[in-house]
Amino acid sequence: MPGAITRTSARRLPEKPHALEAQVHRELLADTHLDFSSLVIRRIPNGVCLQGVVEVDQPEADVSSCAMRVRGVASVQNRLVVRHKAK
Repeated sequence: MPGAITRTSARRLPEKPHALEAQVHRELLADTHLDFSSLVIRRIPNGVCLQGVVEVDQPEADVSSCAMRVRGVASVQNRLVVRHKAK
């Protein structure tokens, strides 16, 4: 009987430190409706905490749902100061 075959793709590689925060950072900066003048992302149990200042061009812009699109983020503590862009 042959030995067990381990597929490299099936093994879970260790996550790099701050990888989740970097993914959330990329997701938030990719949203053209959000303009951050400062942004700090900290990992919390099951999610992230967002701190900083963001300008939005749409009153209904939802930064938390944007962050939750990242795999591994189940909760968001949104401590952002939100400013509305002048028209």
